[in-house]
Amino acid sequence: MSKSRQSLGGSLFSAGARSTNSSTFARQGSGRYSVSSRSNVSTLRVVAKSEYNILESYGFSLPVQVTEVLTFNERNINVSVNYSQNGWAWLVQGRRLFVWQYRDNPNQKPGTGFGVETFSTPRRPYAGQCRQLTLPHCDIGHKASLVTVFVNEGHQMASCLAVSPAGDVRYWQSIAHDGSCIDEYNILEGQEFEQLIGLGGQEFVLATTTCSLMRLNVHLQNGRYTIVPRLIKPPSGFFGGIGKRFASIIIGMHTNQERENKLVKISCEKISQNPSEWHITVLADRWIQRWAVQPQSGNERFLSEDADIMKKMRDFFHQKLWNTRDVSEIELWALDMQATDRGVIILAAAVNEQRSPQVYYALMTVIFEPDNTFTLKESTIMRYKGFYSAERLAELIDFRFIANRSFAYVYNDRYIFPVALAETDTVSSQGSSPTSTGGEEVEKLEFHAREDMILMGNCFQNTPLFFSRLNGMVVITPSDFDPSDMFNSSVSSDMFNPNCSVADATVLMQQSIFAPATTNAGNLILYELDPEEIASVTEMQEQDPVQQLKAAFIYHIKRNT
Repeated sequence: MSKSRQSLGGSLFSAGARSTNSSTFARQGSGRYSVSSRSNVSTLRVVAKSEYNILESYGFSLPVQVTEVLTFNERNINVSVNYSQNGWAWLVQGRRLFVWQYRDNPNQKPGTGFGVETFSTPRRPYAGQCRQLTLPHCDIGHKASLVTVFVNEGHQMASCLAVSPAGDVRYWQSIAHDGSCIDEYNILEGQEFEQLIGLGGQEFVLATTTCSLMRLNVHLQNGRYTIVPRLIKPPSGFFGGIGKRFASIIIGMHTNQERENKLVKISCEKISQNPSEWHITVLADRWIQRWAVQPQSGNERFLSEDADIMKKMRDFFHQKLWNTRDVSEIELWALDMQATDRGVIILAAAVNEQRSPQVYYALMTVIFEPDNTFTLKESTIMRYKGFYSAERLAELIDFRFIANRSFAYVYNDRYIFPVALAETDTVSSQGSSPTSTGGEEVEKLEFHAREDMILMGNCFQNTPLFFSRLNGMVVITPSDFDPSDMFNSSVSSDMFNPNCSVADATVLMQQSIFAPATTNAGNLILYELDPEEIASVTEMQEQDPVQQLKAAFIYHIKRNT
């Protein structure tokens, strides 16, 4: 397959190991994916388009209250957005928190087997109901990365947990009642919280700007909900001496360093189901750490730290771009991180001002080895390059990314750059090196409306979803389709994970890359297309030779399989 063709289906078709279990997903009754119910896909609004991908509207329409905030918000009031895989989204403006559903939650509709309940369609029939909650007072300013919305087992209405940067926690058992909340104040004095992640149920991990970690648990005691915070302490002697250990707890200091650490990102991945265990990866501006957390037992273990991760990334840039220069000339920034099933991917930027003002960007995959060490396995240099100046530094390093198995989507508030990830098991930049790209044009999805911008990006089950100020939720889909991809595609490997429960596997199937919410009508796998349905739709409308040809082709293939 050519490199350009690979980028066509990168957002939907996995380039990893292809499943041979296609019989598992044979039709369960006629018309599981009705062509008529998907006819609205072609009418969805296209927000942006590149040579190989399009960005189009997704999910339910935005609630009126959210649209008003995004449209009329004052410039001096910060607005942030986030959303989760369970179908809930939230927006933070000052002390106001807006919560709504951007799609149906499949977990609340129990099915009778794999694939019976599908991932919701991307049509927008109505603007969903919106709940408004009040956040605790905070002079620093709230952010959506410190809020999470979830549905407790056995409950219909969602719950919400919010943490202020100053450390005040507020929990709503039901988002339907703003006044029925509980608070816990000043859980860690002298720290500023930056990010909140959920471990399932009512277990959470918080990270501060200086990389201190704290666990949060909400549990029912004597008929009342209580919030229990607990600081995760570094292992005894890890920082060398009581003074350093105490400093690491209070301000997050690191061995042999005078300044505080700066958090880049924390991420989590579920390692085992029973007992439940999660691995937490913490990336700072000088090191990377790995922790194991068991929510049910309340235990956590420090696994490893690599204080040379920045050196490894700098050496990569030196080897690939500036091997005739001194490595100390290279200035490096770690910008973002995401845990994937191919490893932890780090987005980094580097410049050598002594050589040229060009800023290079690379996606580097770090593997956590069984011997508790970190190995830099794969690296992909982007074709896109910036032009360095001290005045533009904030703009040059204001990039984040989301990724599935084969593609990453690097973005700022105006652009999205699809990037094919390296497929080798060694450090490589083949096919992506600036010295080998020649005059190839950089593929990008660009917002042309001046007032539009990207507020957030997330990737759920290989589906790249973004939140746009003017368009709300949008999804990246291929703008063209190679028929060979239809037979080479595979569902999420998580479905075949031995640690994945039947219930989890059902949800994964519901949210697979072939679900109606994430594909164009022409991209369904063979056994999900019913030639009789295609023909009947054609008969109800004008005679469409293209539809007739599709029906005849599918009928011919299925008759001979």
